[in-house]
Amino acid sequence: MTPEQKAVYVMAQIAVLNARVAGMEAENAIAEMKGNSLPFGEAAFEHEVNTLCVNHNAVIALFLH
Repeated sequence: MTPEQKAVYVMAQIAVLNARVAGMEAENAIAEMKGNSLPFGEAAFEHEVNTLCVNHNAVIALFLH
């Protein structure tokens, strides 16, 4: 992959992550309004970042190769 293709790939993964996180935040807000416990905690959000490989180390590694 060229550096430009790598950048586009990372941006696409971030767009997917943003969509997933928005859904998780919405579910948390609904649960909070209903007085229920939040279905998604910090670990769930971290899991999404790591699943899509857009954490700091993954992005740096992509551009080093």
